[in-house]
Amino acid sequence: MGARKKQIRNSRCLVAGGSGFIGARVVDLLLDEGAQEIVIAGRAAGSINNPRARYVICDLAQERSVAVIKNLGAFDYVFNLIGVTDQRMPHPNPIELFDANVRTLIHLTRGIAWKNIAGAVHVGSSAEYGSHALPHREDMSSDSTNMYGWSKADASLYARIMTKSGFAKWCVARPFFVYGPGRQNGFVFDLIASLTQGKKFTIAGNSTRDPVFVDDVAAGLVRLALCDRAAGEIVNICGGKEVSMMRIAEMVKRKIGKGKIAVTSRARPGDIPRSRGSVKKLKALTGWGPSISLSEGLDTTIKTMKPEISPTMSLRGGFRRSNL
Repeated sequence: MGARKKQIRNSRCLVAGGSGFIGARVVDLLLDEGAQEIVIAGRAAGSINNPRARYVICDLAQERSVAVIKNLGAFDYVFNLIGVTDQRMPHPNPIELFDANVRTLIHLTRGIAWKNIAGAVHVGSSAEYGSHALPHREDMSSDSTNMYGWSKADASLYARIMTKSGFAKWCVARPFFVYGPGRQNGFVFDLIASLTQGKKFTIAGNSTRDPVFVDDVAAGLVRLALCDRAAGEIVNICGGKEVSMMRIAEMVKRKIGKGKIAVTSRARPGDIPRSRGSVKKLKALTGWGPSISLSEGLDTTIKTMKPEISPTMSLRGGFRRSNL
């Protein structure tokens, strides 16, 4: 991963939400880089378990989790991927979003022994940018179009305030449209599952996104943790390319060779119409940028998903809750 003063080898790492979609990739990468011990904290072990990691069950939305984190001792690196992705508008329970995406970060921050931390990354979201003009840059204020974006923006603000005040060392990473094997919901998952079964997949409005493969996101998070200049900064993790949802659907349809695609003119409430991030800051800080192409990433995702798809699989569609 290049010459750095800091390194993962022989380090002790805490990954909150390390059994989720992105978190599991971070854990794998840290172990491959030679981490001595990985502690995964969360409400449950999740569907993705790593026998090489230690699991600590605690609900970080609860006050008592602060003592649990403190009792784990000192860490070298911390990654916070605890949260839920639920972009429904209006959201039926905004307090649930606040608890999952903000309160968890507050308790984690209070429990960590920051004196020993070499690097810490909190995972925000591109939804914080909302409907700002493209490209979305880190110096833009939050302009969220739904309650999920609001909750993630509040968490990012807390992380930066605590860091700039000297009580934490968070870097806020903002991944964009993350896809890949292991995610059991969302646009790409539903798209592949529908077309593989020869069904029709309907796109609600033809919005655009900036796709980034999950392995690239994990690599970006680790590189930010190793970067001395990242603490207190907001950094996008994206490919810097705007791609329409229809374009993604057409690519998947060609690769699978069956199914149908339809588009409705009406977008879902709270949906972000266009999204493309600037990757300049990430490259300036780390000397690195995502390298897995959309075509390559979709090939890997399709190959991994196909054996798991059954003819009776139920696809709910729309926005839904999912762990990072």
